[in-house]
Amino acid sequence: MISACNTAQAALMALNVQPKENFFGILDFDLPAGLRKVGVVATEATVRSGVYLDKMRRIGVEVFQRPCQELVAAIESCARDEKIVRIVGEAVDSMRQVGVDAIILGCTHFPLVKHVFERLSGKILVLDPAELLAKKLERFLSKNPNGKARVKFYVSSDAESFSKKVLSYGVALPYTVEEFSWGEIAG
Repeated sequence: MISACNTAQAALMALNVQPKENFFGILDFDLPAGLRKVGVVATEATVRSGVYLDKMRRIGVEVFQRPCQELVAAIESCARDEKIVRIVGEAVDSMRQVGVDAIILGCTHFPLVKHVFERLSGKILVLDPAELLAKKLERFLSKNPNGKARVKFYVSSDAESFSKKVLSYGVALPYTVEEFSWGEIAG
């Protein structure tokens, strides 16, 4: 099972919920070698939780966080490109000012505008934790091939609206959507 939401993983950690066996959270990714200072753009809740501060501290990487709740709202409302560019530009400028080596997209909405981050960040590496986690899971699954994979999205509310949004972004893979239940995750 994979928790792809940074805020949900922060909540699990804050509540000290022990996930089932073979559970991977979005923060279980491996960071590329050689990074000394990373920036994290995330929701207010994820930034407040300190989960990225804790993760980076454990691996000896300095972190600068920037809450970017306005970008979440802009993506969810399908805002015009110029609004997205303005918001991302402000976030990237703040990261550039503190001298980060990489920017981590600390909200699963943000990869939808990763191309904007990449265009505006110049030489700063832009990292999607989901891509990094997928690489780690690929290594895990190649060593543990005795399982059945399935795609099931758990959402905190309004599964129908989520399904429509997934379709509007052109995701063409078989999946199911259910409203989030702590019982599904906790062992």
